Amino acid sequence: MSDVVRVRLTGWLNKGKQIQNNHVENVLLGNRNIIPGIEKSIEGMKKSGIRKVMISPHLGYGTKGVNNLIPPNAVLIYEIEVLDIISRA
Repeated sequence: MSDVVRVRLTGWLNKGKQIQNNHVENVLLGNRNIIPGIEKSIEGMKKSGIRKVMISPHLGYGTKGVNNLIPPNAVLIYEIEVLDIISRA
């Protein structure tokens, strides 16, 4: 059984550069449509919960990074807010 969770994400590189700002997205947990570090951080959260997490490269974008946005082996910092738990699939 998987949850569809509506989240607000704000992310930074560990050096302080913001890479995402108030991005709202629906996430189907267990479907791998978001980086593993964020998905693992959402697990166990409740509606209106907020968490600030540090994500190591192996649970983020790894050795590849993202073109001109996230360098290889970057440590990421995310603030995650669960806006709603939409359904249980």
